[in-house]
Amino acid sequence: MIRSRVLVFVTALVVTLVFAASVQAARPTVEFELWTGVEPNQINTPYEDISTLTPYFPSSPNDTTGAAMIVCPGGDYAYLSEDEGEPFAAWLNELGISAFVLKYRLSVNGYHYPSQILDAQRAIRTVRAHALDWDLDPNRVGIIGAAAGGHLAALTLVHYDDGDPNALDPNERVRSRPDLGVLCYPVISMNDPNTHEGSRNHLLGDEVSDVNLLDYLSAELHVSPNTPPAFIMTTEPDPNIPVANSSLFAEALEANEVPYEFHLFEYEQPSGGRGRKADPVQGVGLGSDPGDTVNYHAWTGECAHWLYEAGYGLPHLGNIWPLGDSITYGAAAPSSIPGGYRKPLYENLFAQGYDFKFVGTVNSNSTTKLTNAGQQWHDGHSGYAIADFTIPGRNYSGLYDEVEAWIDKLDQKPDMILLMIGINDLNQKNDVTGAADRLDLLITRLFTLLPNVRLLIASVLDADSDNAYRHVPPNTDLHEPILNYNAGIASIVATRQGLGQNIEFVDMYAGFTLDDLSDGLHPTESGYNKMADIWTEAIKLNLPTSDVNTPTSD
Repeated sequence: MIRSRVLVFVTALVVTLVFAASVQAARPTVEFELWTGVEPNQINTPYEDISTLTPYFPSSPNDTTGAAMIVCPGGDYAYLSEDEGEPFAAWLNELGISAFVLKYRLSVNGYHYPSQILDAQRAIRTVRAHALDWDLDPNRVGIIGAAAGGHLAALTLVHYDDGDPNALDPNERVRSRPDLGVLCYPVISMNDPNTHEGSRNHLLGDEVSDVNLLDYLSAELHVSPNTPPAFIMTTEPDPNIPVANSSLFAEALEANEVPYEFHLFEYEQPSGGRGRKADPVQGVGLGSDPGDTVNYHAWTGECAHWLYEAGYGLPHLGNIWPLGDSITYGAAAPSSIPGGYRKPLYENLFAQGYDFKFVGTVNSNSTTKLTNAGQQWHDGHSGYAIADFTIPGRNYSGLYDEVEAWIDKLDQKPDMILLMIGINDLNQKNDVTGAADRLDLLITRLFTLLPNVRLLIASVLDADSDNAYRHVPPNTDLHEPILNYNAGIASIVATRQGLGQNIEFVDMYAGFTLDDLSDGLHPTESGYNKMADIWTEAIKLNLPTSDVNTPTSD
């Protein structure tokens, strides 16, 4: 269920480094102390008592947006959950967002309110104060928290100030209001019957019966029209934190016309081998075991899109499935460009700051299988994609069963398909003139199985009369049939666009000459690079954009 007003990895080396945050200039690379000198309300001096920030920046300037998030792990205010700290930061880095994991003070070391909220506000001030030195945008500093960390994040959304212009510490002169917040199965209220008792007791200690303080720390009671936008997610039922916490905060945002998104997911019992999903003690987390980026919970995709629309995350293309023939998977690609057009396509999109993953079936051909930055380079599907089981000597179960079987095997379903049906595909049926009708059947099947997919279809490369790859006896000229087939593709696309389907025609043929082909069929290195350039521009065309401005701090 969604109620919404939509606002349209690199692991840091963790060591203790004690120095004054106010004198930092270059980007920090290790954990650093949050406060200069003595902390407010400091009890002891051991390391366990010291609040810190650990920085995590995206791996290169090409995949960063300049936005930053403070990460507040959960843990009932008694400990810090490992699943909601560094893994969250790594996920944010994948989206191009710099992350700072906050080690705030805990009840186990004798700390109660207001130490925790002071630490969270100080973290926001610190990152914003040094934003320009660290190549960050001071107007895009958000906060994310889970469970009790979600409560801490929510408190910063409703309790903030503009800073003290007369403060000796330059960090304290900076505003503490985050520019947006992400709240994951958050504790929100400190009042019965909706509170999470453990978090309340640990946060308040002996002051747990102070009615005024309980109200002050119930974030839903302090939402105003100036509260920053928020993304909220939780599960139903939540075995630990009452769902009412999330819904009350969403309702308060709605009442004050604050942009927000609220996602309520069905609770899933933890399943072996597929990640934690929704651990009854630890919460959902990313929905996966540490280091497992395949089995992210669905909330991460929804949040990535929301962050992108808010001006934080990289443009999110989702999962891209290259589907087609030997040209697609680079079977005859030169050794200098293994993987065919997919390698330069990945490099193009990555260099331009797009967030995506290639998906497909397992590649059994070692010469065309590549891995890079977590991407999997799968082979496309061979030349019989628009043929059927009537082809003599072919062990294919037919168009419908085959496509459905391919999709069933995908762990992550595609958001976009790049479809290229080449000369082999046309000829296996010995019926080039019927190819457009068979392609139409394939498109129908794909949209039936994946109704929300974005489908890009490339025209077929031409073949001259001497092309050795022409399989239609008795060696007939394919030039005119291919031209007619390309016209048929364009017609199919136009008809389906009229029906509201997300389908586009990519005139790959128009951009090629025989000089781009090594054997009259398969591209040369320059041909594959040209193909990647054409796909890149087609993917970028008609990407959804938001007409809502990036939130500011005022």
